[in-house]
Amino acid sequence: MNGQIAQLCALACHANHVLSGQPLPNGFEANSTFRYCEFVRFFRRMPVVRIVSEVAATPAEWIRGLARQSSKSVLLVAVPRDDPSLPEHVAVAYAGGIRWALVVTGAEGSPTTWSSKWEVGDRDREDKRIWRVEYLAGSESLAVDNPALADAQQEPDRSLDAALELARDNAWDYWADRLAAAKRQLSGTPEQVFTLTSPLTAFWTKTLRS
Repeated sequence: MNGQIAQLCALACHANHVLSGQPLPNGFEANSTFRYCEFVRFFRRMPVVRIVSEVAATPAEWIRGLARQSSKSVLLVAVPRDDPSLPEHVAVAYAGGIRWALVVTGAEGSPTTWSSKWEVGDRDREDKRIWRVEYLAGSESLAVDNPALADAQQEPDRSLDAALELARDNAWDYWADRLAAAKRQLSGTPEQVFTLTSPLTAFWTKTLRS
């Protein structure tokens, strides 16, 4: 598991849940992606004086701030890289090989890109919260490919078809059974597709099936 990507996903999903008009789920600060973090803070660089100022001391404070600014959505994006010696499909296998960021859209002005920086603090903390995480809002403009939801839903279905065919051709019955079950869930009702019952899951289920 890549902890940095997991945390970005958690921030994006919970932020979109709140931006849809729902309250932040109880226990959000106890999310597993923050478990080993001493702090997770958010900063913005002032455009003229080039001073970095803190805009939120916690993820919850940052998300509520986005809602107050009438932000529309938070997207997880891969930052383009220009290194022909290491193709992206190879670089993604290495820690830090692909840089990921969050793009906040819909607020006044152009979309804002938030990049994270992880540093090790006190390695000897008894609670193991050794990571000091800072997010900085930058002026970097990233092109966001936002596919239609119908296309996004068909992609995993096509992948499952290919995997299921491979499993059956090789008599991998264990995997064939589970892949077939996954296909049935993907084509089922929202309540059948997801077994989790959090408000966050309900939001994404409604979005993907609408």
